[in-house]
Amino acid sequence: MVTYLRNIEQAQLLHAIFDKAKATALSFAEFKAELADAINQLRQNYRSEPETPTSVPILSGTTAVKTAPACSSVGKPIH
Repeated sequence: MVTYLRNIEQAQLLHAIFDKAKATALSFAEFKAELADAINQLRQNYRSEPETPTSVPILSGTTAVKTAPACSSVGKPIH
């Protein structure tokens, strides 16, 4: 389950960086540097909180996205 949640966070992070790159016309070098920094921050978060990966680092000029617990068909969080 931890791996699944981390994959969701990484996908959200990538989407946020791609959206920022499109909106602000980041150069490839800027995009690559920002991506590397964001991934490193995410990895640091994993090391400090290995069992509760629920926050994505805030990127300058973008809105951070937090993951919500997945819901079952009756609307209760799945853990």
